[in-house]
Amino acid sequence: MRKELTDNEAMVRLEDLCARAERCTHELRQKLYGWRITGARADAIINSLVDRRFVDDERFARAFVNDRVRFQRRGRLIIRRDLMVKRVPAAIIDAALAAIDEDTYSDNLIHTLRVKLRAMGSETLSDPMARQKLLRHAVSRGYEPSLAAAAIRSLKEGSEC
Repeated sequence: MRKELTDNEAMVRLEDLCARAERCTHELRQKLYGWRITGARADAIINSLVDRRFVDDERFARAFVNDRVRFQRRGRLIIRRDLMVKRVPAAIIDAALAAIDEDTYSDNLIHTLRVKLRAMGSETLSDPMARQKLLRHAVSRGYEPSLAAAAIRSLKEGSEC
């Protein structure tokens, strides 16, 4: 049986975690819960980390959104869901999503559709079932259905694929 962590030991461990990567307060609270530190003790530790800027939910949300858009090419719907799971406040989520560059977002959507279209092989955009498959794929990646449909129409008209 392991001995329980003191508040100072928990603080040092969380500082180390926060120094390596952006974290949200919910993730830190879960860590503390796993170490059997709850209630006022956990609140005091988290408040100390927030005061010393080791953790900042706004900074976390901006970094999270940026990473999901740039590297995973995810849409707003999935990013919003993932941030809600991490219990980031809605106002912070809205602000972080509003900061997404629209050109990059559109380029990511088009890239996602082209990759899927190539993977589909012989199917062409003139086939309604192929367009439906592309739409479902884009929506499953978190893109808004109306944006995905417009992107598919622009691909069909340009037939650049």
